[in-house]
Amino acid sequence: MEESVRSVSFNNDGSQLALGMKDGSFTVLRVRKEVIHELKFSPDGSFLAVGSNDGLVDVYAVAQRYKKVGECSRSASFITHLDWAVDSRFLMTNDGAGERLIYRMPAGKLVPREEAKGIHWMTWTGVIGPEVNGIWPKYSTVSNVNSVDANYSSAALVTGDDLGLVKLFRFPCLKKVVVSTGGADHAVFQWRFLPEGVMNGVLEPLLQVYKEDLPQLRKKLIGSLKRQKAPERGFEHLFYSQTGELLFHVAAVAVVYDRLKHSQRFYLGHDEDILCLTTHPIKDYAASAQVQPITANHRLRCLRSADGKSLVSVGIDEFHSIVIWDWKKGERLAKASAKLLISQQNVQFSFGGYPLSPLDFSGVCSRNLTLREANSPRVLGGSQPED
Repeated sequence: MEESVRSVSFNNDGSQLALGMKDGSFTVLRVRKEVIHELKFSPDGSFLAVGSNDGLVDVYAVAQRYKKVGECSRSASFITHLDWAVDSRFLMTNDGAGERLIYRMPAGKLVPREEAKGIHWMTWTGVIGPEVNGIWPKYSTVSNVNSVDANYSSAALVTGDDLGLVKLFRFPCLKKVVVSTGGADHAVFQWRFLPEGVMNGVLEPLLQVYKEDLPQLRKKLIGSLKRQKAPERGFEHLFYSQTGELLFHVAAVAVVYDRLKHSQRFYLGHDEDILCLTTHPIKDYAASAQVQPITANHRLRCLRSADGKSLVSVGIDEFHSIVIWDWKKGERLAKASAKLLISQQNVQFSFGGYPLSPLDFSGVCSRNLTLREANSPRVLGGSQPED
């Protein structure tokens, strides 16, 4: 205070404090009930941002005797770090919940993530964001690194952590590789980091297992990984190509894996999960089928004729429709209802490597479909091709 204070008074909720001065003037101060954790002046000196432990950032106009002109109120936890943009038009906040938010100044309006790209920051003291993903030690939490300061001209970043260590990093400090594991399919993918502008974003892994920890993790998990009994169903959709590459599918992606080059190629033509996969007898072509949520034949199982000229699909629809295809022309040759044929003869069967009852396909390369009982001349039923 420029003058000596002679009297004070709080309002009812304790959020404001009135001060009476010796020279006859008075002033009113806004009071936060929580600790003021961080405060920073804007680069042009026009504003003061004050962050407190109640998750709010108050913005005061310096030229108006620190009159409050804005408030940032979208953080779910206490404010830990504040940074201003070079032009003093934006404010970046970090909070105790591990969230980074950007506000438009001085009103405190939240800026969408897409619009925040390209903002140049006067300082970088925040610990959260793709630019500083690489500062975190393995298995650390959001509170382990307490302070950060970047030197733009030297492209360097210094950090302080809970262990009392001061570390020096390059800035930006990015994690370049992410490994992910699937839930039901147990597929392992290694993702390569591509700079912003190539993929329009940055990968931010939630959990990472490090190479040096694998032996210890294997010992811990070995008991839980032991299979109690043989699987009832094998992995039926894994094939070798003509050149020795492995062909399989994960979700809506068909994957061709070259074991020698340790590389993968992807077929991305499906827009729903792949349900089945098969290869041509000479293994130079493959066929795949997907979920079809709109049509009745919403799931397929792929079979093929011995000479590779025709393709058979079996739907898990109401009628278990069996369709013969000329795969080169994309034409349907014949169609029959397996459910009808089986119900008439009281016979059960399955496809795709699972236990089969005595049935086989006869004449699958001709223009009609015949179901014939295996090891018997008796014909169960069939269907002529549809126009």
